[in-house]
Amino acid sequence: MRVTLFKRMLRSRILRSSVTLFLLAYALSQFKLDQFREVNWQYLILLLSASLVVASVVALGAARWLLVVRVLTLKISPCSALQWTMIGHFFNQAFPSTMGGDAVRGFLAARESGDLPGIVNSIALDRLIGLIALLALIAFGQPILIGRLNDTSLSQVVLILEVVSFFGLLTLFVLHKIVAKSLPDGLKRVIQRAFMDARRLVASPHLLVPALLLSFAVHGTNLALITIIANQLGASVSFLDGLLILPTLLLVASLPISIGGWGVREAGLAVGFTAIGQPSSVAVATSIIVGLANLVSAIPGAALWTLTLRTDHGNRDTARSGDIT
Repeated sequence: MRVTLFKRMLRSRILRSSVTLFLLAYALSQFKLDQFREVNWQYLILLLSASLVVASVVALGAARWLLVVRVLTLKISPCSALQWTMIGHFFNQAFPSTMGGDAVRGFLAARESGDLPGIVNSIALDRLIGLIALLALIAFGQPILIGRLNDTSLSQVVLILEVVSFFGLLTLFVLHKIVAKSLPDGLKRVIQRAFMDARRLVASPHLLVPALLLSFAVHGTNLALITIIANQLGASVSFLDGLLILPTLLLVASLPISIGGWGVREAGLAVGFTAIGQPSSVAVATSIIVGLANLVSAIPGAALWTLTLRTDHGNRDTARSGDIT
């Protein structure tokens, strides 16, 4: 069984790596080195500034998760929430999108709180709040973008996706009790706990509303960052342009189909910039800087992860010496 699981994980890793390399190759084919031949202080300052902004976004994400944790009355301190979110951000750079980071974050949080189902639900609800805010931005920007592109087929695709998503969520909430009756008791309790926690969150608007506002702040900061970098590199992108194309890009880049969002982010931004009449080469350069900023901002998370491993190792050594004596 372990061999089969390992083979599945290996195939999945190979598939995502292939997607990443393929999309990166496409994006880099749009890249022109003429305006970036001379690496100067401007690009270094741009990278360091972007890294600080990404780090602030990670901190905002930790604050949003902490609000959900408070609703579910889980025992996690603000310092721990920030530390584990930073470690999760580090793992997100090497694993498919947010999945690897969320798994590590959940593992560390469950060790302290002792409530694994509650931690899993808190992370799922945290991601759901972020997704709702992102979909709201997409719903606002897509009609304007479709009108600008004058593409009725795109309008039909967006409408179909919205209808399917709405009825999918409606079916999930209406039929979950019926479906749960045919499931094993353990899985049934997990599902019931998940919906109970979701209802508790909805019934706590004093925490839900700030969490949604934090989500808009996270996405707005990312949109502003990409727009500013693109303009610094020679594009002419307004904040409205960014609002039209970037939320969809952020949604696609968060899907677990590539490693750390690489490839998907570059190709998506190149297509989006082309749609609004901006150079695809600037889009790729912008995306590369954002990707490198994510890597630089993940360094503190790597240091915290190393410190966590050393602490655990020291605790085990102490326990063993105590057993011997």
